[in-house]
Amino acid sequence: MQSPLKTEITADNVQYGRNVKDLLFFRPMDINTASLEELTLLPGIGEVNACRIVQFRRAIGFFLSVDELDTINSPLSPKLLETITPYLTVEFDY
Repeated sequence: MQSPLKTEITADNVQYGRNVKDLLFFRPMDINTASLEELTLLPGIGEVNACRIVQFRRAIGFFLSVDELDTINSPLSPKLLETITPYLTVEFDY
């Protein structure tokens, strides 16, 4: 059995019944490298919000912290940010 720390968060994992919240608990998603498809796996984030995150990231270069999500165009609601923040991270080793 594969360790949760090494499990990739992909649409295939969701399709085959893996709980995305459980996967993200062990390995938070890096908002600086997550694809549009990966972002849509976050609870409450659909394609529109994922697209806003990707577009904002392209415009600014990268996020310095997860808290910067509240500065994107058409910001995410405080409740949604509270929901997704535990599943996100920002890494700087690229």
